[in-house]
Amino acid sequence: LFTLVTCSANAITILCGSRCKPLQKAHNLFVVSLAVTDFSIGIFAMPFMAMYTIYGYWPISRSFCVLWALVEATCSTVSIATMCLIAYDRCLALTNPLEYGQPSRKRTVVIQICVTWVVALLAQSVVGIIETSSVEPPIKECFVVPSNKHILISITLTFEIPIVLLVLLYARCLYYLRKRLFSVDPKGEKSQAPALRPSHVSSATSGSTGTSVLSVAPLTNRRQSHVRGIRNLGLIIGTFLFCWLPFCFLFIIRAYCLDCISNGWYAYSFWAGYLNSVVNPMLYFLSNPNFRMAFIKLI
Repeated sequence: LFTLVTCSANAITILCGSRCKPLQKAHNLFVVSLAVTDFSIGIFAMPFMAMYTIYGYWPISRSFCVLWALVEATCSTVSIATMCLIAYDRCLALTNPLEYGQPSRKRTVVIQICVTWVVALLAQSVVGIIETSSVEPPIKECFVVPSNKHILISITLTFEIPIVLLVLLYARCLYYLRKRLFSVDPKGEKSQAPALRPSHVSSATSGSTGTSVLSVAPLTNRRQSHVRGIRNLGLIIGTFLFCWLPFCFLFIIRAYCLDCISNGWYAYSFWAGYLNSVVNPMLYFLSNPNFRMAFIKLI
C-alpha cells in the first residue's frame, strides 16, 4: 500500500507537471525532477526494502543488492541536490528578477537537472564500487558497512554539505523576502506594503463617476507569490530533514559501533526516509493551486 500510494501520487505529479500549461514554468521543472526521484524510490527501492524487512534477510542475488543500493542512494542524492537548486532558484527570483525572467531560464534549469542526475549517478557508482570491493556483507545481508573513512566522506558529501548549503540558501531567501516586505523608502520610513507606494501605482479613471482605480494587483500578486514560494520551500526542506536525519545519525553510529544499531532500527531509518517520497506530492497539491487544478482536469 505504501509503495502504491508513493508511485500513484508521484506519477500524478509528473503528469500534471508535463501536461498542464500553467505548471510548465522553469521552477516547476525542479518539482517534476523531485517527483521522478520519489517515483523511482516507490517503484524500485520500497518493494525490495519491504521484502528485506519482512523476510529478515536478502533473498535475491548479491548483484541485485548492489543495484538496489545504487538506485536508492542516487535518488536520495538527487533529492537533496534538487532542493538546493530550488532554494537557489528562489533566491535568484528575489535578488535578480531580470535574470530570473530571461527566456533561456527554462533551458538553464533543464541543464542543471540533467547535470545533477549524471553527477549523482556517477558519484554513487564510484562509492558503490569502492564499498563492495573493500567490504563484503554477510551471506543473505545487503546492508554494507564500509570503513569509517568512506562513511565520513559519503555522509559529508551527500548529506552534511548539502544540508548546510540548503539551510544557508533558505536563510538568504528569508532575509531578502523580509527586506522586500519591510523595505525602507528614501525618507527612512518602513513600509509593510511596498507595492502600494505611488511609484508602483498606476491609476485609471472610470467613465461615469470619475473615480480613480489603483492598479496594484500585479505587484501585490508577485509579492504574495514570493511569500508562498518561500513558505512551500520551507515545508519541503523541513519534511526532508525530519524524514532523513534519523538515517544520517544511525548510519554514522552503526559504522563506529556495529552492534549498537540492529538491522531492524537501520531498516526503520530507511522507511522514515522513504516517507518523504509519500509526503512530497501531498505538499505540492496542498500548497500549489495550479497542481490542484491540473489534477481536477486530469481526472
